[in-house]
Amino acid sequence: MNDNYQSDFKDTDAVRKYASRYNIYSLLFALGIFIIIVSIIPYLLINATKLEDRILPSIIIALVGLVIAIVSDIGKRKLKEKQINKYTVAAVEFIDFEHRSRKKIFRKDVVISILLIILVLFIYYLIHTQVNLVPASSKKYFNSVLILILAIAVFIILYSKGKKEAYSNLI
Repeated sequence: MNDNYQSDFKDTDAVRKYASRYNIYSLLFALGIFIIIVSIIPYLLINATKLEDRILPSIIIALVGLVIAIVSDIGKRKLKEKQINKYTVAAVEFIDFEHRSRKKIFRKDVVISILLIILVLFIYYLIHTQVNLVPASSKKYFNSVLILILAIAVFIILYSKGKKEAYSNLI
């Protein structure tokens, strides 16, 4: 039999390849936002008399995060433009199953992240309202840890959202 017939319909391998690439771009986007949020920490920790010496490292780190976020967002947009909406029945069933499972995972990740954000706000409130709870010299370290926890919560939400979007874009 002649194998010259090429189908326009994509199989589950094409779906997995698209979702994998989209997840990589989502990871890079979430990492860029994470870096932007974490760039506040050097400003808090550096003790310098000149304001420029404190701000410059934070600005450089934030710009690196911004570049990563913008490049990955452009990559996601280009990937969406290339996608073809013709899939085999098996691929459509795979997309539907993965979309439902990613939605459940996204809900759990959002709940965990919201709880982390509430915890950060509660600890921040305790540190800054109780005068004797934390010495003034170590407040900047506690603030740095709180910013890091907040950045992790935002990272979890953004990455999980990107993984969920990978399959919802195919429907």
